Amino acid sequence: MKQFDRFFFNHGIKPKKLVVKIKQSLFANAGYLLGVDVINSSVGFLFWGLATRFYHPEDIGLALAINSSVALVSLISGFGTGNGLIRFLPENNEPNRLINSLYIFNIATAFVVGSIILLILPLWSVSLNFLNDNLIIVFAILAYGIAMTFTTSLRMTFLALRRAKFAFWQATTINGARLLLLVLFVGFGAWGLVGSVSIAVLVSILFSFFVFLPRAMPAYRPIFKFSKSGISTILPFSFGIYVANLLIQAPTRLLSILILGLVDPASAAYAQIAWLVGGILIAPGLALATSAFVESSNLPNCSAIIFSKAVLIGLIFTILAASFMIVITPWFLLLFGKSYSSQGTTLLRLLSVAAPFAVQVGFYFSYLRFQKRISRLIWLSAVVAVTTLCLGTMLISSLGIAAFGIGWFVGYLIVATVALNEIFADKKALTIFKHQSRLLFSTLFR
Repeated sequence: MKQFDRFFFNHGIKPKKLVVKIKQSLFANAGYLLGVDVINSSVGFLFWGLATRFYHPEDIGLALAINSSVALVSLISGFGTGNGLIRFLPENNEPNRLINSLYIFNIATAFVVGSIILLILPLWSVSLNFLNDNLIIVFAILAYGIAMTFTTSLRMTFLALRRAKFAFWQATTINGARLLLLVLFVGFGAWGLVGSVSIAVLVSILFSFFVFLPRAMPAYRPIFKFSKSGISTILPFSFGIYVANLLIQAPTRLLSILILGLVDPASAAYAQIAWLVGGILIAPGLALATSAFVESSNLPNCSAIIFSKAVLIGLIFTILAASFMIVITPWFLLLFGKSYSSQGTTLLRLLSVAAPFAVQVGFYFSYLRFQKRISRLIWLSAVVAVTTLCLGTMLISSLGIAAFGIGWFVGYLIVATVALNEIFADKKALTIFKHQSRLLFSTLFR
């Protein structure tokens, strides 16, 4: 009996039964999640590509800083409760009450966190001093942050209900609306960009809450009643993963704000466009890592095989895409304009070099979540965040925006090395990984 077949036999798993499981709704949901990532990345690329044609770099830089601030509000306000909802909703006796309590909690925290961030932002950059002079704009941005947080809560509800297709339709609604509004709002400068995204978020809330949610959960009823016990059950489980996610996303969320304060709005735009393209390179691999986490959670005895196969496919795709991007970077960025090509080429090439390491680390972090090794997940996420932000801030005066690419590369290289050391120390995992490598390459080159 071959080693791979022996593994299934020893764990009582029949290959035919495994194929049937893969066809179940859980894995169809993983496909919808991949679709969400693809549509967000591709439309995001198209959106900002069109923006560079219709708007000045200074307007784009300012809009990106505001949007990044709102995204930061959404990231902080959630406190990872979406993960807790996924874990505890199926076994909760009052799912309707739990969902409503989550919505109330996240809206309240978004109001508090958004107010604090809006007070701090003018202190960071003179370009944001207008926040001190116009309360209407301040309240509009605060409402935007609350709406973004509520949108995330709705998406996590769809995932908790195992109806990820509605998360896909939610993403389609947002992205379709912002593309249309981008063209309609040309002439309003930075506020045209901010308005196109914020109104798109509002449209998606209306569809998600009044159309998608009743279909995903016919028994749902919106009741303004808060359950402290439900939230207290969710928070301890969610908080560790939340901290790790907050750390790993910090460089991306803070990039525009940091460069806006350290350099100027135009440089923030150049950096964000390069970072957007770099994010597209790693998006498929990270989506595959999420799918591997979902499958392993339902087939824990097969986790080593699932992760080995997935990481191989993810790395092969990422290496090929990154290698191609390294070559064509200056010409590719010409799609956004000559200034984007001249200012962003070095940064995008650094991000491309770092892409395979970022995907490898993404798989490792998914594996740590599967194993519930949250403390290790947190401190390794901190390594990436601190390295990226510290090196970028220290070197930007001499290297420009490329400094953040160096920080990103070094941070992921360190954690990727840690992950490889663990794999090589685990003989069983290494054996399965080698077998999956031979199986995959024999199939490719047959």
